[in-house]
Amino acid sequence: MLDALVIGGGPAGSTIAALLAGSGWKVGLAEAAAFPRRKVCGEYLSPTNYPLFRLLGFEERFLELAGPEIRRVGIFSGDIELISPFPKNEKLPRPWGRALRREVLDVELLNLALGKGIQLWQPYSAVRVERHSDSFVTSLKAGNSESVDVRSRLVIAAHGSWKIGPLPTQQKRQPPSPHDLFGFKAHFKNTQLPPDLMPMIVFPGGYGGLVTTDKGFMSISACVERSTLERLRKDSPSKELGPLFEQHLLANVTPLRSILEGSKRVGKWLTAGVVAPGSHTRSRDGILAVGNLIDALRGNLPPRESADPRAVLLILAGLALLIAIIGLGGGFILATTALFVTTSTAFGRRAILADLAIAVVMTTLIYLAFDRLLTLSLPAGPLERLL
Repeated sequence: MLDALVIGGGPAGSTIAALLAGSGWKVGLAEAAAFPRRKVCGEYLSPTNYPLFRLLGFEERFLELAGPEIRRVGIFSGDIELISPFPKNEKLPRPWGRALRREVLDVELLNLALGKGIQLWQPYSAVRVERHSDSFVTSLKAGNSESVDVRSRLVIAAHGSWKIGPLPTQQKRQPPSPHDLFGFKAHFKNTQLPPDLMPMIVFPGGYGGLVTTDKGFMSISACVERSTLERLRKDSPSKELGPLFEQHLLANVTPLRSILEGSKRVGKWLTAGVVAPGSHTRSRDGILAVGNLIDALRGNLPPRESADPRAVLLILAGLALLIAIIGLGGGFILATTALFVTTSTAFGRRAILADLAIAVVMTTLIYLAFDRLLTLSLPAGPLERLL
């Protein structure tokens, strides 16, 4: 039985597999695609990755392979072209990020994990995960072959947040929406993009970015709404979607025209979708999402905020006063005013008289609304009987 089975051999999956195997765990990894593979991805890696690469023993290899240092950022939209120095991370010995194509990065990291002794199933997809009392049984399948059952104490989902599939951690197919986002990526050679510049591009129906990667390639990665793609296809039904999207970019991002002048696209446009950027699941059905486990192993989880006992006690005192005042016949207005004042004090306000006045006015209005407009009775006391 394995200690852990990692589902997905991209950067996250190979990294966690290498870290666990390097710590003495018996690790398996299942990857659905054959490598090398192109994939829709921004490809830029920020300098905060260097400590992790150092831990993996991959830092020097990455620097050898990756593109130039990115020292400037920009925004291109319409005729607008804004460029600024990239904020320098003074805490890191290497303050600038670089980009590396996924067809290179994925192979390097997977080979690193294999060097740590992991067991690899590729190309195998995980089609089912069953939880038993002390383990998981994951069914892996390659094409039309019979499935292979793998038992492990832990299953780590590193298949990406966009993939639709049968696992509890995967997306389920949803009804189409005009605002669905689709990902596009292409590589170009001989562009005019300054090698140290990474501009964001904003255009009708989407956004994206440009970056110089390894071996002089420039990567364009973008997300665009379904409604925009449908309009483009309607206007030119005979053309492929990738070139249509490129045309849309050139028509709406003026600086991109000069950058791509004289360049050559290498290969076809890649598409993916529906994509769900910014979606992070902590865990589901006992399967741990990979990002949190990596942070835990690196000791990078944020420190737990210390609770202020005085604030907690003030709020508890306010609740006790609320119950006591209503129980003794003091009424809704006095009871809720006491809770309001103690709670605002617990959150750091030091204006008790002002809070008293605000609370009395607010609670009186609330009482009148319930009593006169909704004809619902709230606990009455001396103040309520004056109204």
